[in-house]
Amino acid sequence: GPPRCFHSTVLHPDGTCLVVYGGSIITDRCDQKNLSDVFLFHFQSKKWTKQRCSGPQLATASHSAIVYGRHMYVLGDCLPDFQEFKKRGDAHVGVFRRLDLDTYEWTNLRYSTKLKVLKKFSMNCWNGQMVVFGGDAYDRHGVWENTAAMQLYDFQSKKWSLVHYNNNASLAPH
Repeated sequence: GPPRCFHSTVLHPDGTCLVVYGGSIITDRCDQKNLSDVFLFHFQSKKWTKQRCSGPQLATASHSAIVYGRHMYVLGDCLPDFQEFKKRGDAHVGVFRRLDLDTYEWTNLRYSTKLKVLKKFSMNCWNGQMVVFGGDAYDRHGVWENTAAMQLYDFQSKKWSLVHYNNNASLAPH
């Protein structure tokens, strides 16, 4: 695949290839350009292929991705500033999408606006849920701050929730 940074890479559920999505490149004019492409690296042949995808295309960088079932779930986007975040509003908050890894069709999903919009976070799967932890979040003044927030997405109910700690949140890693 072509050079890039701020992309995501997951293992395809059948274990035969890596799936690389989005990210950024630096253009000839030294501008950062976000990408919407999907590449596959096939382990057996050691070859890259560009995968054609259907559905809404969206250039995304600084996101995270996980595989659950036969889908890749992508959360996050590099939002340049608080005013841009407010302007994009509910339709684009947090960028939450799913790629069917059999048909390669994108679907936009709903990210609850009641939860913190994050960047530089990590996520994983646990017990039928996507667990999203930490990162930077906008405070009420539009300033990025570190957070120890933990959010859950239930794959079956398709609902988001915020985890409330039973002990002092300051003990969580920052």
